[in-house]
Amino acid sequence: MSSEVIRLAIFYTLHLVATIVWLGGLLTLVLLTWPGAIGNTAEGMAFVEAAEKRLRPFAGGSMFVLLVSGFVQMGSDPNYLGLFQFGNVWSLAMLAKHIIFSLMLVVSGITQYGIIPDLDRARLASHDNNIHLLRGRLQQLTRVNLGLGLVVLVLTAIMTAVP
Repeated sequence: MSSEVIRLAIFYTLHLVATIVWLGGLLTLVLLTWPGAIGNTAEGMAFVEAAEKRLRPFAGGSMFVLLVSGFVQMGSDPNYLGLFQFGNVWSLAMLAKHIIFSLMLVVSGITQYGIIPDLDRARLASHDNNIHLLRGRLQQLTRVNLGLGLVVLVLTAIMTAVP
């Protein structure tokens, strides 16, 4: 096995693990953690907030790994025609993936640097109405990111199916 194959295998593995961590974390929040905190009890909300806080550094690290490993994989694929060359289905799907991933980064930035600090300030000031509103926004944007991530997976499936 050549060193190039080993190098690519490592980047593919890192890419897959980062995808699992990020999208799996979002799925866990949306499908298990949030519904498990029914009634918004203090204990339930404390658990939700602890889970969200624990996920954030993993999500950030995953975004970085996806960005780096994705570019390595892209440059190694025989369907890659070059920068701003969109002459096949694979390259158009890759362009769409880049656009959607960029949107995911923007949504993550809004939550990380906008909503979460606002939520922390609202908690300190004991503004329950603001807390409820901000939690709703946080959950809405998390669902948007999850949806975008699933679209990226569909685009990846299309790219994988291209001979």
